Amino acid sequence: MKETNWIKIYKTAILTKYYRYIQLARSKVLELGGSINHEYSTVLTGFSFTLPSVETSANSINQLEKIMDPKFPFFIEPDSEVHIN
Repeated sequence: MKETNWIKIYKTAILTKYYRYIQLARSKVLELGGSINHEYSTVLTGFSFTLPSVETSANSINQLEKIMDPKFPFFIEPDSEVHIN
């Protein structure tokens, strides 16, 4: 099984008192057998993570998308390197 890398970015900055939304999502990734790779908190608010396999990724992403508060919308997309030419 091949691991898959993802990034979850919140569309608005999350204040410290609302940090529990990020913690809840991070806990869900770990519960699904994934791992947290990096947390973004300066320019972006979110984190990158790895899920155990391509076969289970779609279901796992669906479960992560259910953890959304309308005040803090986010997007999840495959994580990849970005190059500037």
